[in-house]
Amino acid sequence: MNRPVPHPVTAPLRRDIPPPADAWLAHRRARTVWGSVLVTVLVGPSLIWMLRSGPQPLLHQLSVLTGLLALSAMVIVAVLPSRVRGLSGALGLETLLGLHRRLGVLAGVLVALHLACVVADHPERVGLLVPFAAPARGQAATLATVAVVVLLVLALRGVRTGSHEVWRWLHLSLAAVVVGASSLHVLWLNNLVGDAVMGPVLGGLGLLLVAVLVLRWGARAATGEFRVHVVRPERPTVLSTTA
Repeated sequence: MNRPVPHPVTAPLRRDIPPPADAWLAHRRARTVWGSVLVTVLVGPSLIWMLRSGPQPLLHQLSVLTGLLALSAMVIVAVLPSRVRGLSGALGLETLLGLHRRLGVLAGVLVALHLACVVADHPERVGLLVPFAAPARGQAATLATVAVVVLLVLALRGVRTGSHEVWRWLHLSLAAVVVGASSLHVLWLNNLVGDAVMGPVLGGLGLLLVAVLVLRWGARAATGEFRVHVVRPERPTVLSTTA
């Protein structure tokens, strides 16, 4: 009679073992680098404009600064959920989505402050908010503002029931309108894009956004992606999904 061959004994996999020190330091370094990049993109254009603008009336400074900060925040908000590999690995998806929501709200607040400062600086500019009487730059600003308001309402409300894909594509479409109309507003204003320094800075922001979106929606579209079709509430704090 043949004896059964004993199976090798393996130790159970420990889930609570911390990662090696080198890996932890590399991860922390990556978080620091990517965090610095995001902060630079957010406040860099505004700081550059302040260093170049010289003494300006307070309301004019506030109108330009709130506009630049809102534009930078919009670019970051569009980039964060685009699954940039290094960024996602360094900060984690939960952190990225949290930043996406918070910066989206911040962008909306900055847009409102920008409009308030523009009108307070020159009250006659309130006519720019009349769609059919305003010039193209005013129409683009009005379209972006309305899209921001609708987008924030839908985002803060979240997905209740029904198709997640409908909510997702509506969210993406409104975001595209916000970014596109805001870009046209800055372009048609022509008070910063013609500057020898601010022009390339704003162009760099635009190229960054286009590059990320092309990689996200162009190159990755061919590989397919996980889609959520239905979101169902199971309990007040629990949702289930159908893919």
